[in-house]
Amino acid sequence: MEWGWCDWGWKRPELQDMQDAYDRFFHHTLREWCTAEDPDHSYWPSSPSSDTPFESPSGQKQGDAHYWDVCTGASRSRLP
Repeated sequence: MEWGWCDWGWKRPELQDMQDAYDRFFHHTLREWCTAEDPDHSYWPSSPSSDTPFESPSGQKQGDAHYWDVCTGASRSRLP
């Protein structure tokens, strides 16, 4: 879902309240609940996510990424 806010056109003024609620819930509230209930396991807010809210959620430098070219066939255009 985080990827939608960054790259799918969801970041619009009329949706700012929803983005703020998403941020509070997934990056703060749910993380705190999960840590309190199960401190032995890590929490991850979204997939893909850089774990830095709304910054390069599918980037290659940190976090996890989704490489969609594998299933969309975009990579085939680069094959000989």
